Amino acid sequence: MVLGWGMAQADVVSFVINPATSFVQFDLDSEQATFVEQTPGSLQTTFSGTINIDVDDPMNPGSIQVVGASAQADDNGSSEPGPAPANAAGEWATFYSTPRDVAFRNIVVDIQGPAQALSGGQFDASQLSLAMTAGQMDYSGTTIFGVLALPGGSSSLSGSTAQNGSSQGSVTTAGSDLVFAMNLTFQFIGDMNGVATPYQLTATVEAVAQNAAAVPEPTTGVLFLAGVLGLVMNRLRYGARISRDSST
Repeated sequence: MVLGWGMAQADVVSFVINPATSFVQFDLDSEQATFVEQTPGSLQTTFSGTINIDVDDPMNPGSIQVVGASAQADDNGSSEPGPAPANAAGEWATFYSTPRDVAFRNIVVDIQGPAQALSGGQFDASQLSLAMTAGQMDYSGTTIFGVLALPGGSSSLSGSTAQNGSSQGSVTTAGSDLVFAMNLTFQFIGDMNGVATPYQLTATVEAVAQNAAAVPEPTTGVLFLAGVLGLVMNRLRYGARISRDSST
């Protein structure tokens, strides 16, 4: 928020996530089963959306606070079960069960954290809290030991929370733009037939706030005050001239 010539206070800046440089990987976080791609690259996708950050001085940032985000995992083709569009999809199996298809769909991640000072443009991203505000995990059926058939289903991931498992983060200037970058590691639980299964989402996120670091133009209020000041000065000069003329 600009308060005049060269005066500023902390303001919330909206950073747009760049999907060309923001990548997401889904993995099984367990040694009790295998989890492989359904098709080449099906466990990877990109992020898009926005991240809102309170920046003390956009032209020379010294501290930040991430106050919210809507980081959306993009669809990466059509996958099973379905087939239907999915953010990512894999094939889950154990030695005692037939493979089952697993698909992650409509994943949206919120990011928040405390105020932090920047050191050389760097901050501790492990202080950030992560939460899924939307998303589901769909899975197909399987057969246990060739005898017990378990049906497919869907498990909501909304409400899953975790502390970020990565520490690398930065906010830097690039010309008149502000660039936010961080690594993200989100461990969450997916439920299949009442059995909790741990998964992990890892991502590299880059977001840009265009022209946020540009030298601000004078605001309308400042221009109005300048105009009023000019009128007052002209009135004073006119009054002084009348006074001199009267005295002569």
